[in-house]
Amino acid sequence: MMKSAIVAVLIFSSIYLVNSLQCYEGAPDNTKVNPNCQTSCEKNIDKTGDEEVVMYGCSEVKHDEDECKDIEETTNVNTVVRTECFCNSDLCNSTATISSSIFLLSVALLMKMAF
Repeated sequence: MMKSAIVAVLIFSSIYLVNSLQCYEGAPDNTKVNPNCQTSCEKNIDKTGDEEVVMYGCSEVKHDEDECKDIEETTNVNTVVRTECFCNSDLCNSTATISSSIFLLSVALLMKMAF
């Protein structure tokens, strides 16, 4: 009976983990983790002149591939360049996480070539 309960809990928790994505949310100085994103993680960088505003979150729609795109918006006052990035792995919408992933991939490739 106890084994069945443990197996059931493991199965349900693995289904939960497969279907939800963890994403950073908020501004860099007030970031928290959203453990229940059902779409893609998102990072937006708005640049206006020398000013830069970064926001993290869970995207409104699912993006099939990791991607970044630049969008330029011009108003009567100024021009804002927004970089929108979308990704699909846990906590991927942080610069530190993306950089460490690239570093680990590079190390793995070097080790494969060496051995």
